[in-house]
Amino acid sequence: MIRIEKFGGDRYVGHAILANAAALNALTPWMAIELMNAVQTWQQDANCQAILISGDGDRAFCAGGDVKSVTQLQPGENDLDRITRAADYFATEYALDELLHRSNTPVVVWGDGFVMGGGMGLLQGADVRIVTERTRMAMPETAIGFFTDVGANYFLNRVPMGLGPLIGISGAHLSGADAVYLNLADLHLGHEYFEAVKSHLAQLDWMGDFEGNLGLINHLLRGMAPATHAADDSDVHQNLQTLLGLRDAPTLWHRFEGLKNLSAHHNPWLQTVAKTATKASPLSVVVVDAYLRRHRHSSLSECFQADLNLANALVQHGEFTEGVRALLIDKDQAPNWAYPDVRDVPGELIAGLIR
Repeated sequence: MIRIEKFGGDRYVGHAILANAAALNALTPWMAIELMNAVQTWQQDANCQAILISGDGDRAFCAGGDVKSVTQLQPGENDLDRITRAADYFATEYALDELLHRSNTPVVVWGDGFVMGGGMGLLQGADVRIVTERTRMAMPETAIGFFTDVGANYFLNRVPMGLGPLIGISGAHLSGADAVYLNLADLHLGHEYFEAVKSHLAQLDWMGDFEGNLGLINHLLRGMAPATHAADDSDVHQNLQTLLGLRDAPTLWHRFEGLKNLSAHHNPWLQTVAKTATKASPLSVVVVDAYLRRHRHSSLSECFQADLNLANALVQHGEFTEGVRALLIDKDQAPNWAYPDVRDVPGELIAGLIR
C-alpha cells in the first residue's frame, strides 16, 4: 500500500510512503495506481509545493516491481489473462515513471537502502534524487531473463563515460557514492538526516512556482550535504580504468566474458560485479545491449513506449518466467536459460523483439 501524509501547513509537501516493507517495498500493481493517483492529485493542487517519496522501514526504498505476479497464473486465469494483466501493470508502472519525470511540482525521492529495478524508475524520475550510505542500487533484470526497463534506455544512456550499458548488462550493484559519481543521484546524505530533511522542507518559505521551489529545495539540501567528493568513496571511480577497458572491448562477447573474468581480480567490488554478471541470462544480455544502443538518442516518450513494447513481448517469453522462478519463487538459483552463451542468441530473435 501507499501511506499518504502532508506536512508544512497550508502550503504543504505531499509525502508518499511505499509501505510494503516485508517485500522490500516492491511496487505492486495496486501500489503503482495509488501512487499515481496521489501524485496527480498533488500536481493539480496549487497549495502543494513539493512531493516527497520514500520507503517504509530502513532496508529499502523500493527493491523493484512485482515481477512474480506477472509471471504466475492467478486462480482461474489462463495464460492470455496473465499476459493481459501484465500489460496493464507495465503500462501503469511506466506511466507513473513518466509522470514523475514530467511533474510540474518538484519531486524529491529519498533513495535509502535497496533501489533496484522499479525503484530506479521512481528515483530517476525525481528532480532531486537523494541517496545514503546504505543505498544499494542496481538494474538487475538480466538475472531474471528480462531487460532494463522503467526508462533505463533513457537514463543509462546518460551515464557519464558511456558506462551505462556496462551497468545494464552486468546488473552491477552501486553504492550511494557510485550513484552520485555516475549522475544517477544528486545528493548523498546520511540516512539519519531523513527527519531533518522533512523538518526543513516544512519550514521553507515557498515561492509558488516550479523553478523557484526547486531552487529552494536544492539550496536547502545541498547545505545539509557534507563537503566531500563522490569519487572519494566510489568503487566505480577506483576501478575506472578496468571498467573503461571493458566498455571498449571489441564485441559484446569479449565485454561480457571480461565481466565474468573479474572473479579473479584482487578488488572485492569487481569480484561482486563478476558474480552478478555470471548469473545473467545470455539472451537478456544481448537484448539489453542492443536495446540501449537502439535508444541512445531517443526521447523520453519514445523510451517509455519502447519499454512497453519490449515488456509485452518478453512477458510471453519463457526466459522471463524461468528467471523469476529460479531467483524469486523456487529460489534454486539454477535457471535453465534458453542459450548457453551470448554468441548463441539468434540475431533474428533480437531483431524481432526490438523493432
